[in-house]
Amino acid sequence: MATSQGSLPDSGSLRLSPTGWGLMALVLLACFYWFQHALGYWEDDSFIHLEYARSVFEGRGFVFNGVLSNGDTAPLWVLLLAGARHLVPDWLLAGKALAALGTVFALLMQLAYCRRLQADLGSDAKDQPAWVLALFVLNPYFVYWAYSGMEALAASGLLMLLCLLVTRPTATPLSFMGSAFLLGLSPLVRPEMVLLVGICGPFLLWQWWKLVEGKTGPQRVAWFLGAAVLLALPLACWTLYALDAFGYVMPNTNAAKRAPPGTSAVWRMLMVYGMGFPGVMLSLATLAVLALRKRAMAALPRPASLPMAAWPLLAYVVVTSLFYVVNHTYVQTRYVMVVAPGLSVLCYVLLRHWGGKTLHAIVLGVAAAAALFITVQQAHPLVRNKAERAEQIERMSAFINANLPADAKIAVYAIGQYGYLVRNQLVDVGGITQPEAAQYLWVPPEHMLAWAKRQGATYYLEGGTPEPGAELVHEVDASSIGWSMEQGYYDRKGKLRLWKLAPP
Repeated sequence: MATSQGSLPDSGSLRLSPTGWGLMALVLLACFYWFQHALGYWEDDSFIHLEYARSVFEGRGFVFNGVLSNGDTAPLWVLLLAGARHLVPDWLLAGKALAALGTVFALLMQLAYCRRLQADLGSDAKDQPAWVLALFVLNPYFVYWAYSGMEALAASGLLMLLCLLVTRPTATPLSFMGSAFLLGLSPLVRPEMVLLVGICGPFLLWQWWKLVEGKTGPQRVAWFLGAAVLLALPLACWTLYALDAFGYVMPNTNAAKRAPPGTSAVWRMLMVYGMGFPGVMLSLATLAVLALRKRAMAALPRPASLPMAAWPLLAYVVVTSLFYVVNHTYVQTRYVMVVAPGLSVLCYVLLRHWGGKTLHAIVLGVAAAAALFITVQQAHPLVRNKAERAEQIERMSAFINANLPADAKIAVYAIGQYGYLVRNQLVDVGGITQPEAAQYLWVPPEHMLAWAKRQGATYYLEGGTPEPGAELVHEVDASSIGWSMEQGYYDRKGKLRLWKLAPP
């Protein structure tokens, strides 16, 4: 393995050409533009975070819509939201501020990761960090997730930071202990990040071994135990709370987010990567072709000479991908956003180093054109429509609060914003807060309806008629949401409908 030339790059050593500084200015302008464009947009799952955070803030624990439930995959994000609420007197503003900070953190970590990889490889492409960031802020998934209120960008920053910290050639006591603690926190940001413990653990052990050289036996044990406690403490605390509150640790989303029967998890993953990060796919294919060519093989460094900081990231990409396949996970775009920022940096740096300036420019040009096309054609109108949908759900929620009996139960699939706004108890047919619903997700809908009725649901929020004899109570125009290349899709309107179910 190639070792680093130093620790984290010194921020003062960043040297860019006028073109590079111009690109950095465009990155800032793009971030401000996407932020204002997404001001009214909240992902429905972000409202799940907000409702849990509000309950924690009020001292009720992890309660959603009045029910203590293990329905949040990012408990640390919930705690950060609750903390942000102490500083910002409005929940939505607090969430937006936290999402913006997470985005800034991810961009800074991309910059640091790029510079570390360049330093390790001896790259002279001084403007590459600016090009990498500029390409990233054009990305359709960045446009969609950066200010959505979700944790994906912050998680990607944490992943890159850990890759930098655990591969420092000369660890300090602070970096060693900090790495252990951040590694222990990571599963509370995304549950699959527990896999990082196994991946980064050997790197930490090596740092410990180098750090305690020349120290006595008791001192070595003390350093080891101190790091072990810091690593285990965050997850141990959450595990004890989850066992006491819910009776189990694995979040309900593990079952609720599985792919439908007959759906290929591998194909789904390739589709998500291909639409959001075609440059990564093209770079990987190009690097593979270079490696297969005999002439290139003679010129390329051996795999063992990959930068040290590349190994934990590559291992995490492989292991999580295998987990998604084995678990038959319906891979969401935000899952990809955890690994793709770092992976894109790695791919572009390696391509520039091994493929040369011209090939690198061609791939980046194709990636930029593809990203810009998807962003303009889909991501930009989608975020606009998501903001409209939030207003439409708010109107439906106001009607429910004003007109339905307080004890009426309402069945709904997308529970986030309704759970945040509606006083009535919801029956979660998506299985996030009521995991027993997950068994009915991919069977004929009458089975889910029968289950919802057994839970006491007398109303149903759904676009179509849930059953014969259901009475339409209220409807609101609904903007089209989802990723689609169909012409005119984002200009169409559907309906949000509230139905009163037929009596048994």
